Amino acid sequence: MDPSKIRSVLQWPIPKNVKGVRGFLGLTDYYQKFIQDYGKLAKPLIELTKKDGFQWT
Repeated sequence: MDPSKIRSVLQWPIPKNVKGVRGFLGLTDYYQKFIQDYGKLAKPLIELTKKDGFQWT
């Protein structure tokens, strides 16, 4: 894996809306083949992208 890409994931700003969550998921999607149980880890974020699902607390 490219260290600069890992740094990008780690330094990604906290999403404040659905667009931000989708952007983060798009960035991390490539790495799902390297991360065991990526789907389970990403599921809460994917749920936020559903209609009326974004309630950041």
